[in-house]
Amino acid sequence: MPAAAESHGPSLPDNLPPGYFDPEKNTRFIDLFFDDETGDLDMSEFLALGGFIPVPIPITQPVVGGGLGLAAVFLKPDTGAGHDPRQRAIAFVRTGNDSEGVFAFQSGSVWAGRLKYNVEIGAGRLNLDFFPNGSSGKSFGFTNEAVFFEGRARYRLGGSDGKWFIGPRFRIVDTEVKPNNSNLPAEFARRVRLNALGLSLHFDDRDNILTPTDGINANLKIHDYNDAWGSDANFTRAEGFAAYFQPITEDWSFAINAVGEVT
Repeated sequence: MPAAAESHGPSLPDNLPPGYFDPEKNTRFIDLFFDDETGDLDMSEFLALGGFIPVPIPITQPVVGGGLGLAAVFLKPDTGAGHDPRQRAIAFVRTGNDSEGVFAFQSGSVWAGRLKYNVEIGAGRLNLDFFPNGSSGKSFGFTNEAVFFEGRARYRLGGSDGKWFIGPRFRIVDTEVKPNNSNLPAEFARRVRLNALGLSLHFDDRDNILTPTDGINANLKIHDYNDAWGSDANFTRAEGFAAYFQPITEDWSFAINAVGEVT
């Protein structure tokens, strides 16, 4: 058995792009985490073998007592022309006042990158104190439990080199607010479902979707919440996001973004 196979353990996928792993150079497990030429930290080889990046999520909000979360992020390269790398993540967070939540998502592309997709799902429980008169002396606690799902797709316009994308969106949010004090009347508890159909227009000419250094990423999203598709409220919401990246030197880039919304 080759020394590399003894060190790395898992067998190599057949569709790895050139340069991800060279058994003549990478003979130790630690080599998976560093670039062969520069020696810099580089986890692409480890991710190509099916590994994940652990991402801590510190929570500093004192209202929920602070807290900590942890996400496992999986990235799988796709050697097909025009395809984005498939991204998967699952995360769990918990705070000092016993609020907690779990979240998972996947994104990727099909049809040689012409159609991009995102799927997100999550659930959580948020414990908060409500001060009716703005006084810090009198309050009552309540719990907000929520489940949400969102799916969206974007089709590339103008062929494989197109920078514009358009596509549908669907969102479900089911939330229940209830007091923690049993002496309060039942009217204080309420359950609301917000379902939305939407459309997005997206422009993207970044040089890299994961670590961009040059280009523009702009997105306009419109969601219509309507009882026709099961929503308890009727309203329309528009959200806009734009990010600009510009190289300054060989090692530094300038980036700025703007976010806005209206209901």
